[in-house]
Amino acid sequence: MFDITAAGHILSDETIGDGVREIEEELGIAVSFEELISIGVIKDQIHENGFFDNERCHVFLYNAETTIETLYKLQKEEVSGVVTADFQDFYKLCRGLEKKIAVEGFGVAEDGRKTAAGKTITTNDLVPHSPEYLLQVTDLISKKLKDRKSFWK
Repeated sequence: MFDITAAGHILSDETIGDGVREIEEELGIAVSFEELISIGVIKDQIHENGFFDNERCHVFLYNAETTIETLYKLQKEEVSGVVTADFQDFYKLCRGLEKKIAVEGFGVAEDGRKTAAGKTITTNDLVPHSPEYLLQVTDLISKKLKDRKSFWK
């Protein structure tokens, strides 16, 4: 299933900024909290097969100036691959305006080699976040992209 690139839970004695460690642990890139662009806090509820997960997600963007293949060194125990999609296509998928979209990226083999990954996905391939969560995330990203001066520093 496809989900958020880097995520984790912070401990009671940690700040949101301390959560940056998840990015380096899972994706292998060192970023400072100041390099992240906050798009807000979004309530999310995942209810599946008797499992209830209620969260407040602090969501950030990161402006990487290189390709995902050269940027990321994935922790294969946590992340099996990374793909990208055209944002407008993803926006439409989350709203039911597109039934499927193309994604491209790479996966990590057992021996650590990166292997090309490209496929077509539907909303059934996404972790079952609430529809409201996906709508809010895409709305907030869209707003940041419209104000590129503040987004692309």
